Amino acid sequence: MNWISRLIRGEQGWDLWWPLVSTVIWTGMTAYGFATYSRIRTADSPTVTGRRPA
Repeated sequence: MNWISRLIRGEQGWDLWWPLVSTVIWTGMTAYGFATYSRIRTADSPTVTGRRPA
C-alpha cells in the first residue's frame, strides 16, 4: 500500500504510472481484439450469410 501513497503524491512519477497505464492499454487492446474477432466470426457464420463453409 505504500506504493499507492507514493503514486498519489507523485514521488516516483512515471516509474509508478507506467505499469498502470500499460495494463490499461493491454486490457483495452485485448478486449477490442476479442470483440472484433467475435464480430467477424459471427458475420462470416454460414447461418448469417447463407453460404456453406469452405
